[in-house]
Amino acid sequence: MVRTLRTIFIVVPVFLLLLGPTIARGQQSPLIKEIDIRGNKKVESDAIRQRIQTRVGDVFSPQRIRGDVEHLFKMGFFDDVKVEAEELEGGLRLIYVVKEKPSVRAILIEGGGDIDEEKIRSRIDFGEGTVFNPQAIGRNADNIQVLYEEEGFYTAQVVGRFEKVSDTEVDVIFDIQQGPKFFVRDITFEGNEEIASRKIRRIMATKKRFFIPFLQAGVLKRSDLKQDVERIKAFYLDHGHLQVKVAEPEIQVDREDQRLDILIRIDEGPQFRVGKVNVVGTKVFAPEDLQADLKLPKEEFFGRDTLRKDMAFLTGKYSELGYVFADIVPTTRVRADETTVDVTLEVTEGIKTFVERIDIRGNTKTRDKVIRRYIELAEGDVYNGKLLQQARTSLGGLGYFEAVDVQTARGSAADQLVLAIGVKEKPTGRLGLGGGFSTSGGALGSVFISEDNIFGLGKRIRLAFTLGTVTSALNFRWSDPFFLDSEYSMNLAIFSTVSNFDDFDEDRTGAEIIFGRRFLTYHSASLGYLYESVKISDVSESASVALKDAEGTTTTSSLIFGVARDVPLGPNEAYRLGLNGEVAGGFL
Repeated sequence: MVRTLRTIFIVVPVFLLLLGPTIARGQQSPLIKEIDIRGNKKVESDAIRQRIQTRVGDVFSPQRIRGDVEHLFKMGFFDDVKVEAEELEGGLRLIYVVKEKPSVRAILIEGGGDIDEEKIRSRIDFGEGTVFNPQAIGRNADNIQVLYEEEGFYTAQVVGRFEKVSDTEVDVIFDIQQGPKFFVRDITFEGNEEIASRKIRRIMATKKRFFIPFLQAGVLKRSDLKQDVERIKAFYLDHGHLQVKVAEPEIQVDREDQRLDILIRIDEGPQFRVGKVNVVGTKVFAPEDLQADLKLPKEEFFGRDTLRKDMAFLTGKYSELGYVFADIVPTTRVRADETTVDVTLEVTEGIKTFVERIDIRGNTKTRDKVIRRYIELAEGDVYNGKLLQQARTSLGGLGYFEAVDVQTARGSAADQLVLAIGVKEKPTGRLGLGGGFSTSGGALGSVFISEDNIFGLGKRIRLAFTLGTVTSALNFRWSDPFFLDSEYSMNLAIFSTVSNFDDFDEDRTGAEIIFGRRFLTYHSASLGYLYESVKISDVSESASVALKDAEGTTTTSSLIFGVARDVPLGPNEAYRLGLNGEVAGGFL
């Protein structure tokens, strides 16, 4: 600001000299006839003109020019700004004279040590060719210092400086003295009587050193340690210590052993028990029914995490009945004299909502109807958050999409919702080549091709061919999870295997067809038919009697059945329990 005022006061006397006779006659201030920009080499004149408020045709105003100079300084590109005035016929020419700051010619790293230079440069927030800002040197030296601390070089020193190359360029140099690498030797606590130290260490991101060369555990990161303080507080709050205080960690540096010891002092305060827990404001459910399913009343000590889970449970219960805007507000009453906490969960139910429309977005290959099959909601249905979450899990488990996003938006009325199901497709076709050797089949090579979402219809096809010195096989499989757009699935398989053993040849061919249907959300049942023909030929004279008796062609006709339970545990995991059987002979 001092520089700006000095510059303006240079302009004003010049202007007064020009206007002396005019002012004496009482005439109006002159008009600005021209505006020139001078002294700029890197910053374009148009960019400067956009920052000044004075325009050609304006009446001369010292106050406005003062603002122009301030705006130009705020651009951060100039060391000095002066405004000069020249008299023209009928007015003035204003000349904005700027002196640009030098630019950074090069950024040099001296020292460095074990950390890659590219990694060091990633912490510097300016580049070569940018306008030089002296304040950036200290800031970026600190950034590099933090990097070295995160890598274990706790006593590293980073000093930034610059060297003037010319009137328009400077070099910025960061001198680094790395020093030895330090690791966390021990993390101790004081004041923790109710919660064991091992439990607290378990939740911390900062860990003690493991003496295994390739592990980086034990490196101190200040950002992690700062978050650890908050983690410890949250842990205590979840165990009823509502008045807990955690002091800033004390770091003790052992330069001789190159180790760090961390001490964290904790004032646990009293442990508060759960008092009365009430649910109020509910009309859809009976309060006692909701309270019976809450976890907090069953806990001995009050915990914030348990309270959050109970709130999420209540929100989910209402969401299943269409009350997507139900709001649960907890009110706690801390009775310090009794070290108990009474909790009131106030429910604002809102209105029941309905599905006005379901929009499918992002599917470039998969047909809309395939996606809608896994959404157990339709237009006009009462909104159900649980079914919507199940749809997201089911779609994510198909293997067709990289990501599945489910969003809701208000519809044409207050009780109407629009569901937006966004998907991101991924490749579903595979081609595989392989080879190997087995004691029974000899050397073999294989090729297979499969498509899990053929024509975007959700059907699967797989064709595999194996060629070996002893055994060759051809397998074809077709799977349709919604056969003829029904609730039934159909699987068709055709196979053929030819083997040339030392004592005999075997030709095995067959096919199977299986129909299935899902029930009770996670359960399914299937029933199918298998036909297989096995031909034994070219039996050698030295073969066993049993093998000679088996020469010829035999067929097997059988029914195959099964029941299964598939339960998703998350986007990428599930478990299956199944029971399968086969019946042949008799009436078959």
